[in-house]
Amino acid sequence: MKSDVDQAKLHKTRLDDATGKLPRDKYYTDVWSDLSDCFPRGSNTIWAMHLSNSSNDRTVWTLEVKATQEGEVRTLAERMNLMTKPAPGNFPAGQVPLVQAFESAVVMNLKADANSRGMYTFTIKFTYK
Repeated sequence: MKSDVDQAKLHKTRLDDATGKLPRDKYYTDVWSDLSDCFPRGSNTIWAMHLSNSSNDRTVWTLEVKATQEGEVRTLAERMNLMTKPAPGNFPAGQVPLVQAFESAVVMNLKADANSRGMYTFTIKFTYK
């Protein structure tokens, strides 16, 4: 039991540290938050390496990712394309419609990483509204 508590505290400390490093822009934080929900929990086999957005369009994003299995690449893009979130606005309780969180998540530049055995690097380009 104590080790579970210690592990939870460690995860909380890491989360607080990471959250403190995020820009204070809520939109950027929302993108990261929704993206993190698309990654498998506790697998330690797929990692987000870099997130950037188009300078011309605030809704167009690029995510650089590494994974140990090619299948995880496709799964991440599929999860992104299926993810929904509550629509913005004021709605009666229990009647909030859902909208797509990500649109057109497309895997690009998938290749075996020459510097590490068994790793894949790829980019996912997507729209977030």
